[in-house]
Amino acid sequence: MTCFNNPTDTIFCAHGYLLWFDLAAWSKIASQPKIFGSSIGLNIELPQEQAPNSYQTISLDFRYFFVRKVMFVRYSIGYVGMPGGFGTLDELFESLTLMQTNKIYPMPVILFGSQFWGGLIDWIKTTLIEFETISQEDLDLIKITDDPQEVLEIMLEHRQWKHKQREQGKAHYDPII
Repeated sequence: MTCFNNPTDTIFCAHGYLLWFDLAAWSKIASQPKIFGSSIGLNIELPQEQAPNSYQTISLDFRYFFVRKVMFVRYSIGYVGMPGGFGTLDELFESLTLMQTNKIYPMPVILFGSQFWGGLIDWIKTTLIEFETISQEDLDLIKITDDPQEVLEIMLEHRQWKHKQREQGKAHYDPII
């Protein structure tokens, strides 16, 4: 993870590193087949991206964002948006649109860093909701937090819920893509 050439430049970087290390530790646990199965990394080939974490049991590299997004929405149990640029926004809004239109099952969408994401959420409220291009229910798909532990708890809780749904044979729709 690189933050503006210096990892101490912003609070987003400091919190991002905490979350990244927590997720790497969780990946180490998740990569143990007897516990969770595989830990799969979907990496994009860009000059400024970091190397995949060493606990991925499967590491897939993608040249194109659209192919990576298909894999994200098909196999993810949730989405964590870290402060980022156009690519991050593209993936965020693609996931939200597919959930909004029932093309994929609902999953957690967590935006990490309230200071970073607050302006976007304010714009969504004052523009998209006000002009009725989305509903409050659509906005409620998004959770914002500054707490790395809360991110992990939300993801683990959703994974447990999803596992119970499968065990009980409760069907939920699969992605159409």
